[in-house]
Order: sequence, then structure tokens, then C-alpha cells
Amino acid sequence: MHDLLQKMGQEIVRRESPDEPGRRSRLWRYEDVLRILKDNSGTNAVEGIVLNLPIDIEERLSVKALLQMKKLRILKIGSINITNNFSKQLSTVEWDEDTLNSMPTNELRLMNWSGFPFKYLPMDFHPNNLVELKMRGSSVEQLWKGNKSLGSLKYLDLSGSEWLMETPDFSKAQNLETIDLEGCKSLTKVHPSIGGLKRLKQLDLSSCENLRGLPDKISLESLEDLKLSDCSSLEKFPDVVGNMASLRLLYLDGTAIKEVPSSFTMLSGLSTLSFRDCKKLSILPSDMCGLSSLRFLQLSGCYTLGKFPDLSSMKCLEELYADEITALIQPSPNLFPMSIKTLRVSGFRDIAPRRSLSLRCFSRGGCEGTFYLSPESSSILHVEMGSGGFEDEETSSTVGTKVMHGSLLTISGIPEWFYNTGSGPSDIIQLPDPEHNRKWIGCAMFIDYEVHGSLSLLGLSFLKSHGDSTLPFRSSRVHFNCKFETNDRKLPSRCLFFRVPQYRSARGIWVYIPAQWFPEQFKNLDKLSSITIHITTRCEISGYNPPEVKIKNQGARLVYEHNGSEFFRSIAPRGLEHEFYRHLYYFGNRNLGVIPPLPFIDC
Repeated sequence: MHDLLQKMGQEIVRRESPDEPGRRSRLWRYEDVLRILKDNSGTNAVEGIVLNLPIDIEERLSVKALLQMKKLRILKIGSINITNNFSKQLSTVEWDEDTLNSMPTNELRLMNWSGFPFKYLPMDFHPNNLVELKMRGSSVEQLWKGNKSLGSLKYLDLSGSEWLMETPDFSKAQNLETIDLEGCKSLTKVHPSIGGLKRLKQLDLSSCENLRGLPDKISLESLEDLKLSDCSSLEKFPDVVGNMASLRLLYLDGTAIKEVPSSFTMLSGLSTLSFRDCKKLSILPSDMCGLSSLRFLQLSGCYTLGKFPDLSSMKCLEELYADEITALIQPSPNLFPMSIKTLRVSGFRDIAPRRSLSLRCFSRGGCEGTFYLSPESSSILHVEMGSGGFEDEETSSTVGTKVMHGSLLTISGIPEWFYNTGSGPSDIIQLPDPEHNRKWIGCAMFIDYEVHGSLSLLGLSFLKSHGDSTLPFRSSRVHFNCKFETNDRKLPSRCLFFRVPQYRSARGIWVYIPAQWFPEQFKNLDKLSSITIHITTRCEISGYNPPEVKIKNQGARLVYEHNGSEFFRSIAPRGLEHEFYRHLYYFGNRNLGVIPPLPFIDC
């Protein structure tokens, strides 16, 4: 919704009762909501509450104040658009009651309570009309006992609820489409009923490190995405029963799975499959060709994998990563299909692609999280993910929210998207006013630069051996230090530090910083109106005098849901858009707190 349209609607609601907020249909100003919760002045007129508390506030509130709001349909407390750890930021808020027994739920459609402070939902919790239940970072240990009738529920999000020990019976919640339990570290089991949800499309159980088992059988005919990454105690993948051709993305990274069942090959619609760092995986199905739609296969870090599968008949497979497979018997090049465009392996002495293969990339090693493609064209795909950091410990950011960056060929300089700010490229980020500052989802930067000086002899040798001026010089790295200063001089500055390979042709570097990085660094964005970015660079070549790096232009712009796709399109390498979006999606699902909004990916 446009800000002006929203303000007009808010003014209409304010006029319903200018002096008594408790008689308005909707409440969104935290001062009004706090007044009602303290004075117990809510009425039957209230249908929606949105409470976004400032991070530094300390309050003691009462749930009993909700008792008078019989028509309450929307309840939102806290905000998760900026940080998944928002519940920790609300730790100074205390509630008088231990449960929600005073809360009316009959008319409730949406309940979004980030940092839900109670261990249980009340026994009489019967939200028959509830469509969305979101309680990220909650203290809940068990949602409810028995079998609740939740025929309208479509979206359940308990991600980051570290004390949740088991999931409820979903037998009467057959309309569920999304279940997000990412980061529920105490979760040891899921109810068998989860394996029969016919309309479920998204299931995220990643980082449930104590999850030991799934239902023995699953028949999820609508499931599209299944994420089990970093479920380090999970040893068995369930048998696939029935039609699960809708499943496109499956992440099993970091699990303790030793093998997958023979029915695994029934996942004929699977496009992306990742076993990264499955250190106990010793065998793959011999009939891998049954995964006829597979395009992306990640096997890096599978140390005990003893036999490389025959992939020669997989006509759709385009990207294969198999780094650090030390136990693997030397595979034959004939095992790779003709469709392979990206092949990354390491630890093999003599392997080489067949001459008939038209590879964009063949690499026996490389930087972690970095992908180099297309010696045949002018585009190179380079994407990295990390936490950043700088030599000065007082200003560095070495932990916390991950950020992404990459290189782009800059024949025409900075992408046009960065000029659409009204004043041209700028190193000043103008933050929205506090009332709307949780609408933005990230910050994008672009640095157009050039290198003056000689390149290393090793780099020249690398160039001659490959015959392509767009390839990177492995011995040369360009360092970027981005220093962030706020308009509040009391807050210390913060830095992000990136390194990218140096190329012979003109390059630029793009950076995507999820919005949650900023409150992690600056604690309270409500007092900030702008952030200034200062960028310094240097070039490093081992054993040689480093060349000079000159910044030609730079731009910074906030990313919103409505313009996020435009940003990522502007930096996608020409001809490599599909691979680019795939890697962004892969990184986002595994490591970013906020997944960037991407154009539709046809998997």
C-alpha cells in the first residue's frame, strides 16, 4: 500500500473516536495501544491491533485488556520485517499473566506475535477462523494438546522458537500451505500427521539440530519446497509414497543422513537437490536418472561418499558441485551428462571434462561460495555470502546477519536502477520515518571501480592459459571497506569488509545487506534518519607492488518488497540470469535471515 493511501486510511480511523483510541476499529500507534493495555480501556469496536514497540522501551502490560475486544480479528505484536531476533529486543516488556486465557479468539483471523512470551496457548484456544499464526522467536514449548479444529489455518510460523519440543496433531488442519519451524532447536519430533497434509507447499525444518526423525512415510502431493538443512541429528529420510512430483527444492545440507530410500527417485519434479556437508552420506541411489528434472546437484563436503553416481543420462542437469569428497573413487568423465554447464570438483588428479561438453565453468577448486561462469561469453557469475568484517575490531562486523555481494561487468558503468532515487547515485541512505521503517527489507549498494597499474606475472600466466580477458586473476584481490555512520553521533560507526577477485575488464561490485543487519549494529533505528556510507579500497597482489584502485561511481538505495526484483534484475549477468537467481535463492534459504525477493524462478 502506498504511504499516502495508508495515511489517509489511518486518518479516517482516527476520526472514528479522536479522544478515545479504545473505541476505534484499528490501533497502530504504539502510544495508543500501550494506553489501552495499561488502562484496560479497549472496547468491542476494536478489530485490529498492530503494536510495534521501540527497541529501547520498558513496559509492563496486561493481557486482560484484550478481554473486552470480542471482535478482534488481527493481532500483531512486534515486527519481524527487520530482524528475526526481534523477540530478544522486546525482552524489557513484561506481561502480567502466564497464559492467554483472557484473550478472545473466536473472530481471530491473523495472530502475529513475535517473541510470544508464554509457554503454552490456552486450553480454550479455539480459533476456528484463524488463517495465519506467526510466533517467531516465541517461548512456546507446546502449542496445544489433542486435536484442534483449524480448518481455516494456512500459514504456521514458529521459526526461532528454541523451546518448542514437539508439533501438534495437524489432522484437522488440512488446509495448511506453509509450516516454518526453522531454528526450533529443542524440537525432537514432528507429529506423523504432518506427512499427510495434501495442500502443504512449504515445509521448513532447517536448523532443528535435535530433530531425530520424520514420519516413516510422507505423501505430500502439493509440497514444493522442503528444507532440512542443518538438522544435524536427522539420520533417515522418509519413504516417498504416492505422487510428490510437485517437489522442486530439497535441502539436506548438514544432516546425518547415511543414505536415501530407493523411493527417493520418485521425486521426478525435483530441480534443486543439495547434500552439502552430509558427512555420513556414503551412497546415493544407483538410479539417479529417475530425477529427470534435476538441474542443480550439490555434493560438496560429503566426505564418505564412496561411489560417484552415473549421471550421464540426466538430460536436465546443468550444475554439479562436488568439492572436498576425499573418499570418492576417481570418477570417469563419462559419468557426467552432456547438459552440464557448471562443474566444480576438487581432490581429483586427472579428471577433465570431455571435449564435447560445452562448459561455462570447469574448476578444481576456488573460493567458498564463489561461482565463475562463462569463459565463452563476456559475462561472469560471481556471488559470495558472508558476515563481512574489517581489521579494526572496534568497527568490524564479524558475526550476525549474513550479507551477499558479487561482481558485475560494467561496460556502461553503474546500473540504471541506482539512478532512480531522484538525486542520482549517493552514498547517503535516507531512512523512512519510524512509523514506516519496518517496510524496507534491505539495502543495496553498487561500486563502479577501475584498477590502475600492472598485474601479477601469475595473473598474466593465468590469462594466457585460458585465453579470456574476463576471467579473474586468482593472485589478485580487491578489498572494499564500507564504513556506516549515522546521524546520531552517539552511535559508533560500523563497517563491512569485502574482497573480490580482480579482473582485466572493467568491473563493479554489488552488495545486498538485509535490513536486520542495521538494528543488530545500531540497536535502535527509530532515532535515525540517515546513514552515510564511506568506502575505501585497496588492491592486494602477493609479492608485488599493489595497483591503485579508483572508485568511478557509487550508489546506495533501500530495497523494498515492491522494488526488490528490479534491483536483482539490474545486477543479473546477461545470459546467466537463471543461474544467478538460483544461487541467490540457495544462499538466501541457507544463510540469510531475510531472503531477497527474486523474480520468478522457473525450476
